[in-house]
Amino acid sequence: MQSEHADCEQLIESLVTASDIAVLIVHVVGHGELAEDSSEKLYILGPDGEPLRDPVSGWIGWIEDHPKRHRPVTLFILDVCCAGEAAVTAWHARMDVAKRRAWVLAATGPRHKAFGYRLSRALIQVLGRYLRGELRIDSSVRYIPANTLWKEVEATVRELVAEEEGLPQSVLTSLVPSHADLSTLPFFPNPGFAETAPEERLPTEIGRLADLAVDPLHFMRRASGAEPVQRDWREGYFSGRKQDLMQLSSWLDDEHAAPALCVVTGKPGAGKSALLGMLICAAHPGLREYTKPLWSGLADTVPGTNDRLLVIHARHMALNDMVRALSEQVRHIAALPPEPSPAGPVPGQDSAGSLFTLLQESQQQSERPITIIIDALDESNEPETITQLLLYPLARRYRGLVRLLIATRKDPRVSGLLTARSGYECLDLDTTVPEALRDDLIVYVKRLLAAAGPYTTGPMGHARSALAEAIAKRLADDADEQDGRVPEYLRLGEFLTAGIYVNFMLSSTQHSSVIEEAARIGHDAPRSLPDLVEMDLQRHGDQPLLRVVLTALAFAQGRGMPERVLADAVAFDPTGQGRQVPFETLYHLLDNEARLYLSRSVDEDGTTLYRLFHQGVSDWWRESASHEDRQQLYRGLVASVPRDEEDRPLWRLAAPYLQRHLPQHAADAGCLDQVFEDGDYLVFGDPSVLLELLPHAMGSVRSQAEANAAAYEGAFVERTSMPLDTRRQLLAMSAAFRKNGPLQTTLERSTDWTVRWAVPASSPPTALSAFTAQGRPYAVTGNDLGYIEVWDALSGKALDFSEEDPSEARMAAEVQALTLIDSEGCPQIVTGGYGGMQIWNPLTGELVRELPGHVGSATTMTAVQLADRSRLLVGGYGGFSVWDVAAGIQTAELVAHGAWVDALAATHMHGRPYVVAGADNGRIQVWDLSAGTVFHDLTGHVGWVKAAAVTHLDGHPYAVSAGEGGIVYLWDLITGYCRGELTDHQGDAVTDLTVVDLPGQPHVVTGHISGRTVFWNLATGTCSATFHLPSAVTAVAMSSDGAILVTSADGIAAITLDVLTGKNAGRDMLGKPRGSAPWQ
Repeated sequence: MQSEHADCEQLIESLVTASDIAVLIVHVVGHGELAEDSSEKLYILGPDGEPLRDPVSGWIGWIEDHPKRHRPVTLFILDVCCAGEAAVTAWHARMDVAKRRAWVLAATGPRHKAFGYRLSRALIQVLGRYLRGELRIDSSVRYIPANTLWKEVEATVRELVAEEEGLPQSVLTSLVPSHADLSTLPFFPNPGFAETAPEERLPTEIGRLADLAVDPLHFMRRASGAEPVQRDWREGYFSGRKQDLMQLSSWLDDEHAAPALCVVTGKPGAGKSALLGMLICAAHPGLREYTKPLWSGLADTVPGTNDRLLVIHARHMALNDMVRALSEQVRHIAALPPEPSPAGPVPGQDSAGSLFTLLQESQQQSERPITIIIDALDESNEPETITQLLLYPLARRYRGLVRLLIATRKDPRVSGLLTARSGYECLDLDTTVPEALRDDLIVYVKRLLAAAGPYTTGPMGHARSALAEAIAKRLADDADEQDGRVPEYLRLGEFLTAGIYVNFMLSSTQHSSVIEEAARIGHDAPRSLPDLVEMDLQRHGDQPLLRVVLTALAFAQGRGMPERVLADAVAFDPTGQGRQVPFETLYHLLDNEARLYLSRSVDEDGTTLYRLFHQGVSDWWRESASHEDRQQLYRGLVASVPRDEEDRPLWRLAAPYLQRHLPQHAADAGCLDQVFEDGDYLVFGDPSVLLELLPHAMGSVRSQAEANAAAYEGAFVERTSMPLDTRRQLLAMSAAFRKNGPLQTTLERSTDWTVRWAVPASSPPTALSAFTAQGRPYAVTGNDLGYIEVWDALSGKALDFSEEDPSEARMAAEVQALTLIDSEGCPQIVTGGYGGMQIWNPLTGELVRELPGHVGSATTMTAVQLADRSRLLVGGYGGFSVWDVAAGIQTAELVAHGAWVDALAATHMHGRPYVVAGADNGRIQVWDLSAGTVFHDLTGHVGWVKAAAVTHLDGHPYAVSAGEGGIVYLWDLITGYCRGELTDHQGDAVTDLTVVDLPGQPHVVTGHISGRTVFWNLATGTCSATFHLPSAVTAVAMSSDGAILVTSADGIAAITLDVLTGKNAGRDMLGKPRGSAPWQ
């Protein structure tokens, strides 16, 4: 921070509180230090080497603590040591992203050094590349998206470290959820922003349709017929198909007209999407007014508005994607509430059944049927599955409720839809009679020629007509060429071919006012895709890179490939001399010679996405690409990713496109093994894409790829979105269960947690406890088959009782509860259930004795030590019973709940034993065990009490309870009042909990039905850590050496957290600040 101001702090305060500043960047270059042994806050050192009066968090507070006062949106760029402390301030990290006005770009982590002004140098280099045009953001985006800039800066810092061979340094930014949109932060204007909005910048109401997966641009462009000649969609050139348009318009307007299912088919470019696009633009209430220039001239043949219309562009959609999109649109048109976000994976969440239920709910709003229009079904990821599980059931079971209009090419995967049958109708655009097709083509070509170019002038009028008629005759008259050299699948539709050829002619020098010459030019129109492409490539013979770019884009996935990824994929000199192609060369090619073939959109990081404008073109180009082409493309994509010091790809810095689509490119190149072998990529890769490709990896000849694929399948059974840290944990746990050491090591390389071991269960565990014997920690589980197993908590090995009678390590029925009691200094296991209660030797598996007289269920157990001996407490219906274990008799039964007691915990207060008992009706009672009376009724627990424990805070006794509401309650056992509630607002039920007494700060570990295990600091009321398992947690316990023991339907595992050992004390296991959820 360079300033001659006498008081640097006063300068900063005056800036961040200024009423006349809208956007502010405070760039500090200097020295920073933490307030050691106290608050550990970051202070900037002044010119005298002393800390300034207030910490950097105080500067942030000047902005964020005054929401009703004007404050500039501020970015603090901190190129100082320990700068990351300001980026991870707990209270700031909890703020709603949309309400934040202060942001931090830090040179390094909270406890690390910054070197050589690397952050400032890297930022200057990156911004310079944008200014020079070496890096581009789409011209429709006003600001360089913050996430995009942060990635570029971090990658450049790493390059500086490598150049200097210096100590490592990693950039840190303000903590936000992984899905947060930072694209509108106004700190760095996009140098390429165009004040004149391109066609992709749609009005807000049209943009909302894109959010609902309607894809309005696709239908507007196709309906216009202007795309082949690269003109604005508003210049509508739609021609012909009048009879087809009238027929479908009539069907749309008459909501009770048969059939329930209409299919439009034809070769690529025949006009399927154009026909549906015209119908949709006219009928959709959100598009009709905006697209009036397209359909107003055809008002007598287009449908009226339909507010019960759902629209899908199926390109690259899977079944779940389509169901999700349709569900959102149903909710929109029927004004139904949005689907609540689940705390974890919900089986069947995206199944077709959920849509069917939603459609029936919408029927209560209106008895009118819903019409669903789906374009490009054949271009979806799984057309057969969509047809069988979604379309057929809709057409057959929901006739009268739903009507369907589907466009698809003649693909064998949807052959059933192409055969007209009862209730179905198929409209084949390839069967149009040549005379009618020729007349329609003449109109279309004349409109294209008359709108722009050399044929617009009066003297060219006769030549224009001759040219249009010759092109139309050439393309429509099958008798004109019958050599059969070109397969049918390489023939594009006549309208698309005509548009491409007109564009080629208008950009060439082949223009003639002579009628005969114009007719000859028209008759030279190519009739096949290869001829069409070769004709254009020959025209650009001085651009060898053009073919390379188009080949790469033929393999583009999703909405397209971003410029920077494309640059890396083709960044080689086609002459083979090894020189990298400059960005300027590629950009010029995309903006000029390649433009004919391209469709553009904008990615989430602000970059421009490119793909070939028609799937038919892409399909042919992919077929003509060699295996070497595919491998070279894949290698280029992987090589574009920044590397760490050990030459490992840093996938978090990769383009979003690669995080989503690299596996598809790998599959095209026959390199899918490499993707599944890379454990780091599996964290960042899109689960929906990887799961789709799993079958190809499961038969891999490379054993590690197959092992990783199996672990991935176990971790992500459902295709749900989740944070990256959750993905890493789920995958690590799945790897541990499968003894996949290499994958587990990769995933745990830089985490604050470790899966010590995990063992799959032959039968799901139902009960869990921990004990120490002979100085070594152990875990004990019981399962629904009645088996009891004892596990070495350090190694995860089950003790072998094979020398004993196996029946001695098994109850007669399910183990419903178990606990440990002390017997003359030795631990013993007590198990309970419908098969009675037994006492076992944990180290030999020997049945020591049975406790006779117990009848019915044992829902929970705990032990309490009285002066003379241990007492066993057993929960059941109405209350709990007390047992003298040594004598083997029941000594008392305390009944007052009127419900099932599922949670018991015991403690001593003032020298007397007390029991906390929680029931499934939400009632919690504190019993004086000596008197046999209720000491307190604890009121306020909402819902079923699943678990309880006791602890001490500052020497004061407390009870902890939790259950189906997902909230953890802390109760003062002296007063009976609730001190507070712990919640992170996930709402997933707690299935079990255990208390961990760390020095001075007791904690509680909760297991949840969503698979989460959460570590809470009871002293501060905050969440310190979270760990996710693939399935619901059934029980948790703590081993004496500090490992968390957890059971689920998958088995038993031991997890170690640095937060338990004091490592990285200022951070939790996810890299988040301590205190991510305060007392409520």
